[in-house]
Amino acid sequence: MPRRRSSSPHARLVALLALVALLVACGSGDIGDPANNNPVTPNQPAPNQPPAADLPTLRSRITAGPPMVRNLSNHEYLRVVSTVLGQQLSPDLQLAWTATTQFSGFDAVPWTDLDTKAIRDRLDTVEKILDLVLAAPAQATLLTCKAQSEAELAYASCAASILEPLAKRAYGRPLDADERAALQASYDRALALARQNLQQPAEIFVDAMRVALGTLLLAPQLLHRIEAPPAPEFAGVRDLDSYELASRLALMFSASLPDDELWSHAEDGSLADPKVLRAQAERLIDANSETFIKSFMGQWFDFRQLGSSKPGSIEHDMYEESWRTLHDVLVNDLPVTAILRPGFAYINKRLGAHYSLAGSFGDELTRVATDERGGILQQGSWLTLSASKLRTNPIHRGRLVQDRILCKVVPLPDASLFEQIQKVQQSIPPTATVKERANSHRNSGSVCYGCHQYMDPIGLGLEGFDMFGRLRRAYADTGLPVETDSELLGKPFKTFAELNSMLAALPEFQSCAAQKLTIYATRRLVDTHIDGPLLEYLTFADDGKAPTLREMVLRLVVSKAFTQVDHGASR
Repeated sequence: MPRRRSSSPHARLVALLALVALLVACGSGDIGDPANNNPVTPNQPAPNQPPAADLPTLRSRITAGPPMVRNLSNHEYLRVVSTVLGQQLSPDLQLAWTATTQFSGFDAVPWTDLDTKAIRDRLDTVEKILDLVLAAPAQATLLTCKAQSEAELAYASCAASILEPLAKRAYGRPLDADERAALQASYDRALALARQNLQQPAEIFVDAMRVALGTLLLAPQLLHRIEAPPAPEFAGVRDLDSYELASRLALMFSASLPDDELWSHAEDGSLADPKVLRAQAERLIDANSETFIKSFMGQWFDFRQLGSSKPGSIEHDMYEESWRTLHDVLVNDLPVTAILRPGFAYINKRLGAHYSLAGSFGDELTRVATDERGGILQQGSWLTLSASKLRTNPIHRGRLVQDRILCKVVPLPDASLFEQIQKVQQSIPPTATVKERANSHRNSGSVCYGCHQYMDPIGLGLEGFDMFGRLRRAYADTGLPVETDSELLGKPFKTFAELNSMLAALPEFQSCAAQKLTIYATRRLVDTHIDGPLLEYLTFADDGKAPTLREMVLRLVVSKAFTQVDHGASR
């Protein structure tokens, strides 16, 4: 039976006040702020500089980006709290939470407004978490000492030895004097209230610790990772300290806090050594490759939406197919282009039948050499999530590919353009084919052509896949043949395979992969003019070979874009 929570109203009040304070005090930074969420024109020319002959030259041209104001997403929050408390918490605790805000395909969590639903989400979840970690015998793991007498209830006697190490790991750095005092004040207030309702020192202690832990789990320093200047008046470029680097690395690769080895390098300052930094990044890639792929690429390509689907369902197989295939691209050190053309896929009997693939497959997903499937645009997860359950829309699919694969953001139409689109729509004959409808939009004017020259051909090339990711030659409702042939940037193609090869060969694709990786790792906007040297460095073909996905990740980690911040940057 759960123990009585005599002071839980007080815990709720303290936690609520802490959360209100952080929401009012903390802004969202560049990323996720609707005011800054402007379309980014890709492939702008970098500043006029001579072509680079090697990686060191390119690396020297990279400039520091703005400091990170990173607010933990729903997923990250639960993983961080699990790490702090030393107990794996179920994702089911967040099923009813307000969805995390998205920006450029990634979690952003702006927190620009006081959202009472979000406050209730966190308060209720913390109450449930505390029920779990303080229920006997679980509390024995967390409460490493106990108060059996009145004297042992003093903060310095036991509580400090529990709370301060937890807070240090939760905040990702040593505590300052004010933070230690705040922890003690939280415990002392809860202790006074618990004494009014309980008699035994052991019960009083656990009740007071419950409130102090609740306040810690809702502290601004835990919910946010803010890279603040060393002094209020500082407005220049500085190296991130080892604790800040450890936090960036841990969130990037494990969506959580630094593990023990990374933490030790943060504490002794050695993480600031570029060799140690790269070595830790390589270790973390190997140790957290599955988590990294599910987080980074699961957000980039949306397939994490299927992660909660029922095991044994076709949707869950599609989710497994996606992360396993892309995971192999990373761990086998394959080129970035393998995201589109890996030459293999993970297939089982159910997926093989669904895709109508020739061959015999078992019950378990197994890596199979094939060009028919495997690339992200050929995967069932992408194809189903980019269509409705009733039909496909080539313009929608094309726009999504344009955004996620080529980083060409199509702005929403204004009133006049929307009116023009409606007129074009009304002028299209009811008997027009899907291709004819798309061509009508593309050829309706120069303004429309600028966007549709990419969207329409890509979307038409994907029309050979239905809304469930299955191959088709004709539309089920009309019987009309599917037309996939078109022309992309003056180059004709007839099949999706030809289109896929064209997309993989575009320099915009590798540049876009570099942009998406940078946004994910630093949670900031990428300006393709200012960050041109960074993108060129990340995609540079050393010895004539395009970088692998793994190498691109490591290049980013050791660059100034990751290790330095410019507190005067306006981006």
